Amino acid sequence: MAMTTPLTLVSAAVDELQELKKFIVYICRHGAADWGLQWDKDGWFDCNDILGLQPLRDRKWTDHDLQAAVQNDQKGRLQLEDLPSGASRVRAAQGHTLPVSDDSYEQVTSWDGDLIHGTFDNSWEAIAQHGLHPMGRNRVHMMPTLDGVRPDSTILIYIDTAKWFRAGRKFLKASNGVFLTRTPIEVEYFSCVWHVREKRGLLKDLSEIDKPHVMMWSRVRQVELGMRTVEYQSWLHAPKEIEEAHRGVVILPPGPNDRDLSKRQFLRDLSAWMRSLHRFKELLDAAMDDKDGAQVPLKKPKSSGDDSGSD
Repeated sequence: MAMTTPLTLVSAAVDELQELKKFIVYICRHGAADWGLQWDKDGWFDCNDILGLQPLRDRKWTDHDLQAAVQNDQKGRLQLEDLPSGASRVRAAQGHTLPVSDDSYEQVTSWDGDLIHGTFDNSWEAIAQHGLHPMGRNRVHMMPTLDGVRPDSTILIYIDTAKWFRAGRKFLKASNGVFLTRTPIEVEYFSCVWHVREKRGLLKDLSEIDKPHVMMWSRVRQVELGMRTVEYQSWLHAPKEIEEAHRGVVILPPGPNDRDLSKRQFLRDLSAWMRSLHRFKELLDAAMDDKDGAQVPLKKPKSSGDDSGSD
């Protein structure tokens, strides 16, 4: 199962591949024991063991589909590795409830800036009293920027990393950039708690320096919604030869964390990005019609409902 170049979706349509990815994430994070699978101390599974599970055999999913599911996961929740023996193994980058050691994570003892944990109104009262705990998972999850925080979070908790390190504590860092700790994070390490909908701080009145977080959170949500469209998914999973033939049609989305970008310019750039995706979709459909008279097998993706707190 060589992993040299990104795969286009051939043997499984986008919705089916999404279903496969969610099932593998569930197995590698939580459900392996229920299915009688074995894993090593770092959470690695033999790919053949997973592909041998009844639901995957029934759907005739292959190692190619498994590889495509991993490589097309933008959040990097899965890792795939080829072994010298020719076999392959897969694991979840983070989010485990299965017993997995900390040995494979990067040890972080310094970091410039806060880390962010997204949560919800119904959890805040307990967090305000007792701090952040792993709860059902093995570790608390945080992100270095708003981009990786769950877009439906209603409360953003900013962790004062400098104070955390001064206390002699450390973080772990997963391969997909998620920061982790088994140690509960007490309220004294919260530098800011921001209620997204009410636009106010829950620990203290926010100064001017905190206000850019509100603007950037809104921008992240808008770019996130753009990435859920059929047009974006068509571009993301387009056959390589068609993508190369129309290289340059799709422009980059505006950076949601660019503080120097005015609101007006951000909206203009966002509109231009969406128009470029729409144009690419038209060219893709025409190319597929010319090739075999069939449309690309894509449907509008449903909400993934992933269970990751910071993803």
